[in-house]
Amino acid sequence: MDELMEILGALRGGFREAYVSYLEKAEGFSNPPEIGDNWPRDGYYLPSADAFLDEAIQRSSQHTLNAILDINETRNDREGE
Repeated sequence: MDELMEILGALRGGFREAYVSYLEKAEGFSNPPEIGDNWPRDGYYLPSADAFLDEAIQRSSQHTLNAILDINETRNDREGE
């Protein structure tokens, strides 16, 4: 389980790094969007890296938890055979 938590932490860190890179690129657009607290309201906005990661975690948490529980259940079934 510790290894799984490390993997999930690394995955989240990778998502954040990739999004920060995108934000840096977006700042160079000829008409850059506003980055920050105005997202997700109507307009030309992007979420901050923290807001993006929070939303990604919120949207994926239930699925991730179910996958972890399924893996754990499968492991327990195998050990019980």
